Amino acid sequence: MGNNFENKHPRAKDGKFTEKLRKESGLTLGLEQELFTPSAMPEGYERGKVLVGKVKKYDPNSLTGALTEYECPNHDEINQGSWWLFRKQRHTGGGGQLTYRTSDGYVSERYGQKWNIERQEFIDRDTEPVQEKENWTWKYWHENGKMACRTRFVFLDSNEALENFKNDIAERGGRLTVNEYFDQQGRQTGGRYYQVAGGELYELKESYSPDGDYRKLESISLNGDHCAPENKPCFVFYQDGEVSRAEYKVERNDESVYHRTDGPAIIDNNKPEGQRERYFLNGIEYGKSEWEKKLGK
Repeated sequence: MGNNFENKHPRAKDGKFTEKLRKESGLTLGLEQELFTPSAMPEGYERGKVLVGKVKKYDPNSLTGALTEYECPNHDEINQGSWWLFRKQRHTGGGGQLTYRTSDGYVSERYGQKWNIERQEFIDRDTEPVQEKENWTWKYWHENGKMACRTRFVFLDSNEALENFKNDIAERGGRLTVNEYFDQQGRQTGGRYYQVAGGELYELKESYSPDGDYRKLESISLNGDHCAPENKPCFVFYQDGEVSRAEYKVERNDESVYHRTDGPAIIDNNKPEGQRERYFLNGIEYGKSEWEKKLGK
């Protein structure tokens, strides 16, 4: 497992800790005294019980900086919640990286030149990103300790995996957040979500300014086309709280077409009056009165 991890993740790890290392029988504390203090804890950061074994290898001349590897138990021998230091690297240009081995896999951390944590990644025993709907796979921070981004990893490699994923989301209310983005003041500026409606899976992307100046929403099908459930927008752009442009598309015969039965399928409020609304049914455009007639309105 160690060699496999090294091949896939040549990044070694180093940095400061938010808590004192726990000394236990047979263990040696091999880290420098550059420890995180509680006041330096970034928001959303998590860490288990840190344990450090004996130094197994030390290479002060590693290409990217001094590298230390530590003895640590196999995954099955590690208690839930314990993090054993696996590898530490102090980068030549400043900062460093740490890798912990846990009962579930590995945790990788990267630190900046000021020893502020920049990234935390959770990796399974096969050194692949963890896929858990309850927990985040990756976390990134601004230099001031505010959350920059957090991600849940989703990899759908088969029809069976896709169907299981859709069923799971449906049971959880029909929506799963997979990305959230924040500015340096901690205000959310966007997100990415999966939504299940009518048995179909859609990817939603949202971005906005915290002051409300603009907001954009996109809905995308598995084919990568702008598409949404019937009468739901696949694209909306808001300016100063008002709809500036909107489009409604559905999937018909593996093709995304304009369609809406409760209003115009294209709205463009930047155009002159009388040209701002266009009406479609299954990809065919109609005048408003003809569109109403076809729908029996």
